[in-house]
Amino acid sequence: MAFPALFVSHGVPSAALEDDAYTRALGAWARERPRPRAVVVVSAHAEALGPVRVNAAPHPPLIYDFYGFPPALYDLRYTAPGAPDLAREVAGALAERGLDCVLDAQRGWDHGVWVPLVRLFPAADVPVVAVSL
Repeated sequence: MAFPALFVSHGVPSAALEDDAYTRALGAWARERPRPRAVVVVSAHAEALGPVRVNAAPHPPLIYDFYGFPPALYDLRYTAPGAPDLAREVAGALAERGLDCVLDAQRGWDHGVWVPLVRLFPAADVPVVAVSL
């Protein structure tokens, strides 16, 4: 089965707070398309030396993996649910293609995951699975 793919650069973490052409374009893109049942995000900020890690937490915490930004950014919450069933499906598909992978219910979402999602799906109502590089 083919799934649509989108490359989104998160830019600076403060994009989660900013109102500019880039952040408005992300929101418009999402509003102009059917709402997905879930999203799978591969984040360059989650590199694994061993197997690929597929986040299977039902409610992953946010990781504020940056410094020197306005305090409001560290107070920002994004409470979209995880998708453990989809995580198992993703891990299975990776394994079928010969990639060593593990389910990870501990790691939260780094800013490469949650910053674009704040702009794409601000209601935090689309389940998310994060995958490491």
